[in-house]
Amino acid sequence: MQAPKADPPRYRKLLLPCPFCGSPPEMVKWHGGSKRKRLVSCVDDSCPSSPAASGETPVSAAKAWNTRSPR
Repeated sequence: MQAPKADPPRYRKLLLPCPFCGSPPEMVKWHGGSKRKRLVSCVDDSCPSSPAASGETPVSAAKAWNTRSPR
């Protein structure tokens, strides 16, 4: 099975670093739903949490990823 292809760099500018380890995230096409559905996840294999967020469009996936709970 082929790994999902990462989205162009223009979407990376929308994404905050991983809230757990500070690494840059990656946005990839995601199965199910519309052709524009995306998954954003931390790419650091040593991240203590390995968070991910999805959305029906690249912008909605970025908004979901960038949502942080108040401290």
